[in-house]
Amino acid sequence: MRHLLLIASIGTLAVPANAQSLIDEVHAKRCIESLASDSLQGRRSGLPGGEKAAAWIAEQFQSFGLKPGIGDTSYFQNFSITTAVESGPMVLSAWSNSVGARRAVPLQCGADTIIFQYSKDFASFAYGGAGRVQGKLVFVGYGIDAPEKGRNDYADVDLKGKIAIALRGAPDRGEGFWAGEGWHGIKLATAHAAGASGYLHIGDGKAMQRTVGVENYRKDFPAFWVSRQACDRIFHLVGLTFDSLLARSEAHPEGYHLELPIEVSMESHAGVIENAPTRNVLACVPGADPELAHEIVLIGAHMDHLGINAAGQVLHGADDNASGTAMVMELARNLVADPIPPRRSVYFCTFAAEDLGLMGSEEFVAHPPIPLDSVVTMIDMDMVGLGDQGVDLGGWPNFPEIAEIWSAALSDSQKARISHSKPGGGSDHASFEVLGIPAFFVASAGDHPNYHQPEDEAQYIRPETLAEVGDVVYRGLRAVADYPAPLANLNRLTDYLWQNSETAMLGAPDLPMRTGDDHPDLILYEAGKTIDPSSRNRLRRLLVEIEQMDSTLALSKNQIARVDSFKNIPTGRLNPALALGIASPKLVENEPEIYRTLAKLGVLFVHVPVDGRESYFGVRGMKKGGRDLLAQLDAAPQQVIWDVGSFKQAQQLMDAATRPLVVRIISASDKNTAKSIKPNGNDFLLVSARVAGQLSQEQFESLAQAIGWMNFGIEAANGEEAKPLLDLWLEWGYKQGRMVNLMGGNLIRFLANP
Repeated sequence: MRHLLLIASIGTLAVPANAQSLIDEVHAKRCIESLASDSLQGRRSGLPGGEKAAAWIAEQFQSFGLKPGIGDTSYFQNFSITTAVESGPMVLSAWSNSVGARRAVPLQCGADTIIFQYSKDFASFAYGGAGRVQGKLVFVGYGIDAPEKGRNDYADVDLKGKIAIALRGAPDRGEGFWAGEGWHGIKLATAHAAGASGYLHIGDGKAMQRTVGVENYRKDFPAFWVSRQACDRIFHLVGLTFDSLLARSEAHPEGYHLELPIEVSMESHAGVIENAPTRNVLACVPGADPELAHEIVLIGAHMDHLGINAAGQVLHGADDNASGTAMVMELARNLVADPIPPRRSVYFCTFAAEDLGLMGSEEFVAHPPIPLDSVVTMIDMDMVGLGDQGVDLGGWPNFPEIAEIWSAALSDSQKARISHSKPGGGSDHASFEVLGIPAFFVASAGDHPNYHQPEDEAQYIRPETLAEVGDVVYRGLRAVADYPAPLANLNRLTDYLWQNSETAMLGAPDLPMRTGDDHPDLILYEAGKTIDPSSRNRLRRLLVEIEQMDSTLALSKNQIARVDSFKNIPTGRLNPALALGIASPKLVENEPEIYRTLAKLGVLFVHVPVDGRESYFGVRGMKKGGRDLLAQLDAAPQQVIWDVGSFKQAQQLMDAATRPLVVRIISASDKNTAKSIKPNGNDFLLVSARVAGQLSQEQFESLAQAIGWMNFGIEAANGEEAKPLLDLWLEWGYKQGRMVNLMGGNLIRFLANP
């Protein structure tokens, strides 16, 4: 991996780490009050309130002295969208139909009819359809139709004329297992495709409006987000509860559905306006260094919100995201007023239509008004006005070079109040991140109790929260904008793909590992690696080594978190997690009962290295030594990682094993046999990057399909070893989700769920 940039060469920053905050939180809150006022009607993009907000923001940029960001002549990037609209009445009611007598007239209320309140008990989806339907309710578990992944909640269910109701999210199979099947937009489309007349989505807590994405709009298909409390009232009609149906769904990993003796009536007046004009707002502070001014720091936030709901309530969106928009404006006001101009050009953008599905930022990268190759950092602020727990900052683990520059500009007390993650999607940073542009997501940490509610009003915004978040971001943007050396990176996409992967490393590295190194997310630490398995005191030495390792970790100030289970691995952080294992089963040879004792000490895996005496594998199958070891390990509670030196040995091991194993191919001269691999059970195949790089696309994909893509992974020691493969996969047209899963996500998920 390229070494991190030397912070010592930054020189004097415009904002010293011990300087008083330049953020005027009072001015920022006044901006929020304007943006969240009733006069802007909830700022839905493509509707008058949203476009009025864009015009006001551009006026403010101009009054601050910022230059237009679109060709030096305009503040607006104009485009058109299909925007979502709704009106009343919205109706949801339910009653028991256990006696079999279906009411002919919807809303003909009986004693057991429940009529739910819009906005309190249920809400429409943005891009939910319209219509008036009545039908029997069918609980469809998680609403997932993915038999190739082992779950189909719709198998053998007849939904014609009926209304589907599904749990939110997806079963826990580890991060990255579900490629969108747990998202409510996919669930709506799946229910429609299965023949349902309407769809109810069980939310968590309050009812709230969410987008299902314009791509999932079904014109005549009413769909509502229903609060968990309202769902419990529905299920109680027939003696069931949310918890009982959740338990049944979890108990049937292959899928679950239940036709309920409950009748439901829905009426929705949701729809769309096509070709609605909208716009992003972009302004600029030009860079002063002729050698660096062409490089760009982009500061952004979405300015839109949800508009006015069908009950006539304004969804003000003070926290979401008038707060982020106001902070963009406040940072711009500070920067343009600073007598020391930035070396790099700094652009400030407020994006349209994020709450409808990242439309504004996607338009920005699809038709860039500035050269994207010149953008060296993008910082996105979303919901920065509530909470008192510091700053949630996503992206430092993905882009360590920029992170180190930013970190050097912060005080120790600021860094202590930052929580880090690999952010993924969910806000406008994602549109840039997937291109490899160093993109960071910033939110205030703590409770945001009125998310997507009419009560998200300016009166609840905490000025001190605005000041804390704004100061962290301002120091970061100045540090990057004033860095004295070029920051452009021609390999940034593959760098990002590697850093964004949940990588695991098997070995016994020196501890602690320094933050910022090319470290893995998970260290599979092999205790006893230097102990002679034939020594009489090997067990005592092993226990002493484990104790010493724990002492070292305790002194490392939480730089490395040792996990006591593969179920809860805190990946995606600045520092790695550590899972403890033993370097060889020979350390406990002839004492198999010791595995359970070691489990109590937190030993999670056993590594079986290549046997130099060749006592495990023969010409036609496993030798007695290998079979005996498999039998010994059958009863061990640890996971087993077994090294082999060829695809032939891998096949022999999988044929003989009676428990799931990680089969680790560290070398292979028989690559032509890779296509003929036939798994026997639920084993995981971990192939070294060197071996994988020798396979053709046909060989590689045949191997992955045989073992199963989710049970297949690549082991790379570092980014330099991984990047040639990542470049190759990009040529092959692989999606990013597949690549990061291959580079570690699949293995970590398998260890948690073998």
